[in-house]
Amino acid sequence: MWPWSGSQMRAIQEASEESEKHVHNFERWLGLSAAPGAGRVAAVNLSSFRVTTGAAANGFGDAVQLLGVSDTPQQTGKTHFDLHRIHITNVETNALTYRLRIAFALSGESSYAAAVANGHYTEVCFKVDQTNADSTPVPIMSEYCPVGIKAWAAVAHAAADAKWVEFLFGIHEYD
Repeated sequence: MWPWSGSQMRAIQEASEESEKHVHNFERWLGLSAAPGAGRVAAVNLSSFRVTTGAAANGFGDAVQLLGVSDTPQQTGKTHFDLHRIHITNVETNALTYRLRIAFALSGESSYAAAVANGHYTEVCFKVDQTNADSTPVPIMSEYCPVGIKAWAAVAHAAADAKWVEFLFGIHEYD
């Protein structure tokens, strides 16, 4: 006899099924689109997004838009996505610890600042050795987001000088 009620068992089963969808899913890697008039991202493009830290210690630089309203879904018929991983392709300065913040327009926000003010962001810290040719993607934790929303990124580091980071990102999409 299980110590859980029927509703608790259903909740456990639903959570397990949701985890299975996340683990057994297709991932799409996205780079900055170079095509005029196209969306912000292109699945066939390895052009990286570049974000620059603020010039003050621990200060985020200007945000860069990652996703526009027409950039998701990438797969026909999908209704939700999550940002799953980033891949650092280059850094201006070696061996610094960076903090990347990605904000989402979950309530229809029109700017990075508004999304951050509403708490609709996730962060990841990383340290990159630009001489390491074997870098691997960095996992990101993000909410389950509806397709057709904007997303932005900004970066910070501890020193009082501006440094840039370049990256690609991967998403999972869901029915």
